[in-house]
This record gives sequence, structure tokens and C-alpha cells, in this order.
Amino acid sequence: METRRSPLALSPTLAAADPLGSESAPRHAASARLPDASRANAGNRVETRALLAPGLTETSGRQLPVFLWYTPVRLAQSLAPAHSIVNAVVVEGRMKDRKVRGLQPWLACLLLVSACRGGASNPADDAMLVIQKWAAAFSESNVDAIVSLYAPDALFFGTGSKTLVSTPEQIRSYFSGLQKDKPRGAELLEHSVRVVSDDVVIVTGMDQVSGTKDGSVYHAQGRVSFVLEKRGSTWQIVHFHRSVVPTN
Repeated sequence: METRRSPLALSPTLAAADPLGSESAPRHAASARLPDASRANAGNRVETRALLAPGLTETSGRQLPVFLWYTPVRLAQSLAPAHSIVNAVVVEGRMKDRKVRGLQPWLACLLLVSACRGGASNPADDAMLVIQKWAAAFSESNVDAIVSLYAPDALFFGTGSKTLVSTPEQIRSYFSGLQKDKPRGAELLEHSVRVVSDDVVIVTGMDQVSGTKDGSVYHAQGRVSFVLEKRGSTWQIVHFHRSVVPTN
């Protein structure tokens, strides 16, 4: 369970990639591990280099960006036995090892999937983003925006609700009062976030709403609970409850 303080601030996570030093790629001399075909080709000039060469490499007449082969081969080098991928030979700038060429797309896809998973969103942050939108819509007296954040079957108990609200029309009717006492304001104060699953998050805490009446700004603190559920690709409020803070 995580406890947070206002104001809400959701910082995006930036994934930084390590640069590939163009001058740091090691070079390897020809060794006894060269393929027999290369050993027999004594009449030709054969330059043996590791696959970790910088820049671009030419494959089948096309130039590939370095990230499509440099990193996959580097990964393969760390995993493969010494007699396989690591010892592939580049002859006159052309990659001659068919197995390496065949593995490149597969390894590139594997790394891409890993990168996507590494940048996957956090359920708690996604849920808090919805509440941030809720507070902004409340402050702007934007009834359409705030109603759109609730699921069609959401259960709702507002501060002034006398009965359980269970339809979008009833939620809209409740928030129509935002058109009065403008400008409005809302912020979530101390609160706790509990991630029930990848698709369900509960946020409970204290909030403060404000309005303007007869030229004077008033504030009202309350106890509030949100239950948010991810449906498809969208997080929605499926349960809402707010009540006033007891005076004694």
C-alpha cells in the first residue's frame, strides 16, 4: 500500500539507452576457429573481424542500421558457445555466416519486445492519472469530461447523494451543480493507493473542493474513495464515494 501527498504529479518514466561507442568495438585476429572455406581461400585477401564492428554492415546488397545487428549479435555473443555465432567472419565487409543473418531479425524482435515490456505502464500511475483528470474537470466545471471518466455501470455516492446513483444520467445530474459557484477547485490530499490487480486499483484518502459564492471562496474537505478498473485499454471509475469529515 502506497501513501501519497498532494498535489498530484505523475512523472513519465523515460527509458535511456546506452550509446554504442563507435570506437570501442573490439577487433579479433584470424584464429584457428575460422571456417574451413575461409582457410582454404588463401589466394584472396581475407579480413577477419568480429561482428561487433561499428557503423553499418552490408547484407544482401542492403545497408542495415547498426541497431538492427549490433545489439542482437552482442547479446548472442554473450550467450552462444565459442564455436558458433561469436566466430562468424566478415569477409570484405560482407557477413558470410548464414546462421547469423537468419538470427538477426529474431533477436531484434526479442529485444524490441523486452524494451516494450520494460516501458510498460504502472497500474497505480494509470489510475492516478484518471483521478488527476477528474480533479481538472471538476475545477473547470466540465460536466461532460467528468462524467466520461465513470464506467456506464459505475456505483456512485456523492457528498449530497440521498440514494445510490447507478446510471450515467444520474451522475450527470449530480455534477450539473458544478455550473454554480464558479470558479471551482478540487485536489486530492493525503491518500493511499492499493493495486488489487493489473486491472483494479483502489484509491482512498482526503480531498478538498472549493467554490466561489458572493465573491468569497469557500473550501470543504471530505473523505473520498475511488475504485478504478481497466476495461479494454481504458481505466474507468467503477465505484465512487465521498462524505464530509465529522466535526467531532
